[in-house]
Amino acid sequence: KWSIMEIYNGDGKMPEDKKANVGETEKTILEKIQAANSILILMREKPSVDEMVTAIGMEMALDEMGKRATILYNGEIPGEIKFLRPERNLAKTTEVLQDFVVSFKQEVADHLRYDVVGDEVKIFISPYKKKIVQEDLTFSYGEATVDLVVKLNVRKEAELSRAGIEQILNRTETVEIATGEIERARGVALVNPQASSMAEIVAGMLGKMSGIRFRREVANAFLTGIVVETERFMNQKTTPETMGVAQMLMQAGANPTEIMEEIRKGKAEMSSGAKGKEPSSEMKRDLGAVKSSETAGSLGAEKNLVAEKPVEAKVP
Repeated sequence: KWSIMEIYNGDGKMPEDKKANVGETEKTILEKIQAANSILILMREKPSVDEMVTAIGMEMALDEMGKRATILYNGEIPGEIKFLRPERNLAKTTEVLQDFVVSFKQEVADHLRYDVVGDEVKIFISPYKKKIVQEDLTFSYGEATVDLVVKLNVRKEAELSRAGIEQILNRTETVEIATGEIERARGVALVNPQASSMAEIVAGMLGKMSGIRFRREVANAFLTGIVVETERFMNQKTTPETMGVAQMLMQAGANPTEIMEEIRKGKAEMSSGAKGKEPSSEMKRDLGAVKSSETAGSLGAEKNLVAEKPVEAKVP
């Protein structure tokens, strides 16, 4: 692991040798993602808005790559990000990772095959010399099947929800991505405290994968995190690297004006008594910062960032 002081000089700039290290670490993480089929994404028990939308964007991007990605989260969802429909992406327990097992004695079956009929998968068990009846079959659940765990900004494992993940962590390869020092990294760790947000780190890293293209929905999720953390690109967190990732996302179809409007709508619905839980203190901090920035003006560079059509998603 690297601490903030190990990565940055006193002037807040990243040394060239550390930039090389970050590049190598990104490459290693991307190779592990490419090699994995089932990927579990973990957040803190009380994530910030940036962390939540980053997890959502990552899950959708990995699904587009043909991976089986799962976000484990059983907490509150702030109304301000309901436009991303996060409930589609979140799993409350590790049960969704367990295999469903059908068992029978070998002597009753000749062979197995399956066929896809419409939106159904049919499994055929050909009998061997006698009819197969229901009593010949038993059903059970196997262990959670995970090839890779990705921890997003989890500085201490005590921050994790302990929803049956301890065994998974102990037996599964793990990579960690954070904006600050990690107490105890289980595997390869990418720490970049100079980044504006988790969304900037993850979107920028995934954008370097050969041939990947972000759908508009994915780009909107990532850009939401950047917009929230930079207060619409108007605070000190905004860097040329931040604007480069934002440009990539806007070229893929993300629209910061629409994102801000959706956040305002969500806040209005909550304040008028819409159903839903009150956001956590972390989420209130993030969304309060966005609200305060709205009085400071709009994003002046927005028009310069927008491309007429999506292009291959690579960070400039």
